[in-house]
Amino acid sequence: RACRACKCSDNIDPNAVGNCDRETGECLKCIYSTAGFFCDRCKDGYYSNALAANAADKCKPCSCSPSGTVGGQTSCSQVTGQCECLPNVAQRDCSVCQPGFFNLQSAAGCERCNCDPIGSTSGQCDITSGQCECQPGVSGRLCQRCEVNFFGFSSSGCKPCDCDPEGSRSGQCEEDGRCGCRPGFVGARCDMCEENYFYNRSAPGCQQCPSCYGLVRDKVNQQRQKLQDLQTLIDSLGSGEGSVPDEAFEDRLKEAERSIMELLEEAEASRGPHFCLGPPERHQQHADDPVEPPAEHPRHGGRHGHAGRPRTPPRPGGRGPDRPRSPGAGQG
Repeated sequence: RACRACKCSDNIDPNAVGNCDRETGECLKCIYSTAGFFCDRCKDGYYSNALAANAADKCKPCSCSPSGTVGGQTSCSQVTGQCECLPNVAQRDCSVCQPGFFNLQSAAGCERCNCDPIGSTSGQCDITSGQCECQPGVSGRLCQRCEVNFFGFSSSGCKPCDCDPEGSRSGQCEEDGRCGCRPGFVGARCDMCEENYFYNRSAPGCQQCPSCYGLVRDKVNQQRQKLQDLQTLIDSLGSGEGSVPDEAFEDRLKEAERSIMELLEEAEASRGPHFCLGPPERHQQHADDPVEPPAEHPRHGGRHGHAGRPRTPPRPGGRGPDRPRSPGAGQG
């Protein structure tokens, strides 16, 4: 019987000795990661076309990720090279999690990110830690809460509390953005002194005003309430609710007149020297209108002096401060 050449699909070294069995012709020294009787397929752990003309296009390693494949397999489909992946694992070599999943290293399949739909920018997270991509001012692995010293959890992120460091108890505010204030401080940011308090640069915090300032404030609030009552009364006069008898209308008119006279008398009585000085240097929050201490008197004590004295009565025969000048006075 005549000898024949080994048929090994050009996947042997022609210079080598013993490339095939002398009796059966089975190839014994396949190269290029090929295998089989005729070196006509890729060996386990490799894929592609064992019969490709170019050696670079022949069998390639599967390189399956041991964390992403079922049972940590190293083999793959010899045609496509696809490894057998665990749940929610992707790519040919099972090396990454599917979008929206993480924790490939668990070797049990990838877990869902579960990012908060409001606090996160997308449903994506870090493939290792699972940390979601958060909106500005938002924190937590799932982006489910505001950062420390932030408030207003929303799809646009959280806003900084910006609490005043001197007036607030801490940098953290409430859900509505209002800071917790120290005694004497008010305002959403605790950056103002409350009514009847003032800011003293020589001592920390807001200091209480002298007691007389409280009297002025209370008096002003009383007058404010009376003005409101008077406005209500005047509005009722012109409300036109049905026909009003003449006597009832006249009674209402007299009541309004009495209220006006009482206010004028009380205002005149309040124009005395009994008030105090010491205006706050820090912003101060009041009721409807600010209650400002009287201005400094130019002649009696400056900033911390007394607030002036009653006007000196006119000399007999002289012209008082409110007395009109007589016609022709000072002529001739």
